[in-house]
Amino acid sequence: MLSRRIPSVPNWSLYATQTARRSRKLPKHLQSRGTDEYRDTRVLRGATLGTNCTIVCGSTIGEYAFVGAGAVVNRDVPAFALIVGVPGRQVGWMSRFGERLDLPLTGDGVAVCLHTGDRYVLRAGVCRISDESTKRSHAHAD
Repeated sequence: MLSRRIPSVPNWSLYATQTARRSRKLPKHLQSRGTDEYRDTRVLRGATLGTNCTIVCGSTIGEYAFVGAGAVVNRDVPAFALIVGVPGRQVGWMSRFGERLDLPLTGDGVAVCLHTGDRYVLRAGVCRISDESTKRSHAHAD
């Protein structure tokens, strides 16, 4: 399932089965040797998928997460997370605007997006936009 407003870039892959079928185009480690198993795959609002990234089925890409070009995602990606590499690993946090946030990967912290002024709070490894920022953005939309 793809949410609305997903920035689309050329040449990214979303596999519908847990193990991709045999294909000459797929890397050997993604080729199936057994039965297909279907799992829901979700890309939530505002997530960015980089060119040539691969999303293996059963994964959820959180809101405003950023998957770098060429990354292979084989597990859930938290909201606002920056994922790169093969296999994909988290290297940072991103704002709704698409700017990297100065937050630790784990623990607690606070960061402000320099472009929007939105405040992001990291608590116990979960990044959220603060209630004040959400209220302010709704007020501007009215």
